[in-house]
Amino acid sequence: MFSNKYIYIYTTIMVVVVAALLALAATMLKPFHERNAKVETMQNILKAAGIASQAENAAEMYAANIQEEWTVNTKGEIVARYDADGRLIEGDSLAPRAFGIEMKKALTEGEKALFPVYLCRKGETLGFIMPLYGKGLWGPIWGYITLQPDMKTVSGVSFRHQGETPGLGSEIAEESFQAPFAGKQIFDVQGQFTSITVQKGGIKQFKGDPVHAVDAISGGTLTSNGVSDMLRSCLTCYLPFFERMQNDSTLLAAGQAEAATEDAETPAPTVASPAAAPKAAAPQADNDDEPDMDDIPRPRPVQPIENRAAKQDTPSRGEQPAKPQQPAHPSQPEKTDAPQPATPTQPSEPAQPVEPVQPNIVE
Repeated sequence: MFSNKYIYIYTTIMVVVVAALLALAATMLKPFHERNAKVETMQNILKAAGIASQAENAAEMYAANIQEEWTVNTKGEIVARYDADGRLIEGDSLAPRAFGIEMKKALTEGEKALFPVYLCRKGETLGFIMPLYGKGLWGPIWGYITLQPDMKTVSGVSFRHQGETPGLGSEIAEESFQAPFAGKQIFDVQGQFTSITVQKGGIKQFKGDPVHAVDAISGGTLTSNGVSDMLRSCLTCYLPFFERMQNDSTLLAAGQAEAATEDAETPAPTVASPAAAPKAAAPQADNDDEPDMDDIPRPRPVQPIENRAAKQDTPSRGEQPAKPQQPAHPSQPEKTDAPQPATPTQPSEPAQPVEPVQPNIVE
């Protein structure tokens, strides 16, 4: 028989050894876990934009299709812009990168909250991707939603869950549930925010416009309600951002990004010197080239977008060409004496006409 002292010592040693091994394993596996979580996030973001990817090529697909990451405050202002590799393009360097913002935490930070927006280009189509976070029946649910440049039409969604009932609530992660969201709208014809309702019994039971509803999961009512609440609560945080973007119709028309063209400086018209030419040169005509589809919108973080949209592609007041003054009355040609007759001993030469003096023009 072993004494109690021996049992206590043995148990303590085993607990310490096992704890040390687990801590060592967790430390060694942490980089792999973080990498896998990052890859999964990239895949979910791309899936919401309708871009299929695998774990092996998720990072490459993300860099090729996600053009920028925007960090947006509660006023809808873009405070920082990063590229897909996390390099700051413009804005506050202290503002976090969108990819590093947790939506769960942002929803609890009130007026100080910062929200991520991912600018995606699939072919010639722009998409704006926002994260979602909510509560299902048995645990958290999350995902992403992609809006078209009109900021009201859904291009696609991607949902995930932690522990919803298999065959019931877990269906939110299936393509059959997510596909009907494409083409739905989160604003009505009057411009009022409606979100999207996951309707129990199908959209035939929805009392409003069916464009604002999708079919709920049969037998998964509570999870379906959780998706509805998640969409409404998260998209409400982006309403100031949607309003700013909708007001700037020149940026969003036909899905083209024109902000870069607006921010580019217009070439100043050249004015000819009076000494080089008798007239001042006319200003050069504006030459607005077709915006490159690879250009990225460049909204200013501290300036509302509606103010930028009011810019005109015309030369500034200081760049207007100088108007030539009206010429003064020309002076009369000087009078010249008539040619004298030649002497008798030399043959006479015909008199050459004297050209009048050119009028003096006051520049």
